[in-house]
Amino acid sequence: MRQTARDAILSAFRRLEKRTGRAAFRTREILEEVKREHPGYQDSTIQTHVVSAMCVDAPIHHANHTNDLRRVGRGLYQRVARGGDNAREAAIRKQEEPETPRLLESGDAQGEWHWEGNVQAAMVSYLAREGWAIKSVANTAEREHGVDILADKEGRRLAVEVKGYPSLYYVRGPKQGERKKTAPPMQARVWYADLLMSMMLLLDSGDHDQVAMCLPAMGTYESLVSRTRESLERLGIAVALVDEHDDVSTIVGAL
Repeated sequence: MRQTARDAILSAFRRLEKRTGRAAFRTREILEEVKREHPGYQDSTIQTHVVSAMCVDAPIHHANHTNDLRRVGRGLYQRVARGGDNAREAAIRKQEEPETPRLLESGDAQGEWHWEGNVQAAMVSYLAREGWAIKSVANTAEREHGVDILADKEGRRLAVEVKGYPSLYYVRGPKQGERKKTAPPMQARVWYADLLMSMMLLLDSGDHDQVAMCLPAMGTYESLVSRTRESLERLGIAVALVDEHDDVSTIVGAL
């Protein structure tokens, strides 16, 4: 018999705890562990349960809201201690808390707070807290095609495209770990132009009631948004910024 999404997630936490000795896990780790045993579950179903329906820190937007998980850091979740879990919690918490991601001088982009996957996860959590039902979330790590986030609220369809900020280093391919010749601010301008094109295509598709772009709160992006603000407002494109603490602010339009 197929487990419910809640049971599958709690089972995944137990396996991860046993295998790693840690208590807190990133959304991507949880998602991958659930899908290892239950590949039929959609990413958006798992992510919505983790950041909203099962999270004690999230506003109650679901009839079946449970308090199984707690958000303990930027993109980090752990199980809420139950009666039989106190010894497990005490043992695991003796270990150091996982480090908050920071700008790394390495080829591990996922460890940088401004990596697209981390920005996307923060945006999904924000939308869930604001009452949006998450319909789909693209797998950023696998470069999955399609809209990055699709959500619905009271029949209003929202499409969000996300961009991260360029790493100092190549993160894949034969040059992985080598420093890039192109400076991140220069590459970020190209990524911003690409994001604007994605917005145009989404608007022309007519499939969505609202479109938005989500970016890490980096000076280059903030400057570009400021310089194109009038056009963004005329076109009805909302802009959300995510900072290194996972806080989301909408600086153009409203969500």
